[in-house]
Amino acid sequence: MKKLKLILALVFSVLIVKAQDKQTFTLEKAKAYAKEHSYILLNSKADIESAKKKVWETTAIGLPQVSASGSYNYMFSLPEVTKQFAGLGDLIAKLSGKPVGSGTKVSESDMKWSSTVDVKVTQLLFSGSYIVGLQSAKAYKLLSKLVHTKNVDDVVESVENAYITVLIAEENKGILENTCSNLRKILKETSEIHKEGFIEDIDVDQLELTVSKIENSLSMLKRQVDLAYRLLKFQMGIKENIEIVLEERLDNLILSSNLKLMSNLNFDVNSNINYKLAENQTELSHLSLKLAKTNFLPTIAAFYNHNENLNDKSFNMNPADVVGVQVSLPIFSSGKRISQIGQARIEYRKAQTNMLKASEGLILQYEQAKTNYYTSLDTYKNNKKNLKISKKIYDKTTIKYKEGVSSSLDLTQTQNQYLQAQSDYYSSVLNLFKNKNQLSKLLKKY
Repeated sequence: MKKLKLILALVFSVLIVKAQDKQTFTLEKAKAYAKEHSYILLNSKADIESAKKKVWETTAIGLPQVSASGSYNYMFSLPEVTKQFAGLGDLIAKLSGKPVGSGTKVSESDMKWSSTVDVKVTQLLFSGSYIVGLQSAKAYKLLSKLVHTKNVDDVVESVENAYITVLIAEENKGILENTCSNLRKILKETSEIHKEGFIEDIDVDQLELTVSKIENSLSMLKRQVDLAYRLLKFQMGIKENIEIVLEERLDNLILSSNLKLMSNLNFDVNSNINYKLAENQTELSHLSLKLAKTNFLPTIAAFYNHNENLNDKSFNMNPADVVGVQVSLPIFSSGKRISQIGQARIEYRKAQTNMLKASEGLILQYEQAKTNYYTSLDTYKNNKKNLKISKKIYDKTTIKYKEGVSSSLDLTQTQNQYLQAQSDYYSSVLNLFKNKNQLSKLLKKY
């Protein structure tokens, strides 16, 4: 009884592990999963976090800075001028800023070593490069968010296209398997009839050749299905050892995707993510120009320094506390700064040109995407009708062949025509979804 319970527990645990290694996805679930686990998006999310920390790093430059240092010095022999101070305890104490005590004696060994601790506090009061640097860090943070948004759109588009590809490959494989199975039955029946002497060898040979071609196509298609699943899992960020099952059916997905002519399309270039990226690059170029100009401005900082002497018997002329203001003013650089401004101004003009180019290019891209969508929609409708007609012709020819009215060559021709119509139909479905996704991505507002 105990062995039986142990076996059942082991079987149950294996089933749980198998269930964990198998996941089911609708198209929407697949896209949502990719948004959280896609390798590309994981990195772009990390870039956003890095940009946030970069903003704080730049901000911290203008906040108070505190540093401390310590030192220990030992002289093997005292200079003659220093030896003269030995025994002058009151004077040493006075020069060192210590209370003067009567009878204070300082030996040469006391004066050979010294140890100090310095604490320094600085505060930036004015820096043109700091102000522009802070603006640049914020612009860089915005850039990382824009890139992430674009990556999300690209990943969602890739996942949907890969999802559709898997569905098409699976349906195509199912139809080909069914066709191959029917032809094998017809071949078997034809071979039996041939043995009776009612038909010629050529009819059997023709069918064998057709079955062989379809079997080869089916073998290739099975490998394509496996590859399509691998690509989908890669786009979603799923590990290779996890099995996925797609809940959607292609027909239902086509009906639910509202694949029809889009009316009242309103394309706003200014809200497109690609235009926003070009706009951000222009802003960064403008900030680079401003940064080059700040090289002519002074830098002003305040400081406070505290020096603590740990050996009150050593000779130390440094004051205990110092406060001050430091001003750094660039005067002459032989035209270096002017050249830097000129280069930055050229780059800024180039960025403005690129932004205009992006605007015009996006309008052209939108018109092209719209044309592609309308064309692929018409092609899809025609191929869907052609598939239905070719299937009808193939079914009737099959019946006629079984009745002895049609030849094996007629059956092969209509069967090839049907398979070609099927291939054209699925290609048009995939092309239609790709063009629809491309157009939808362009119309999406940031």
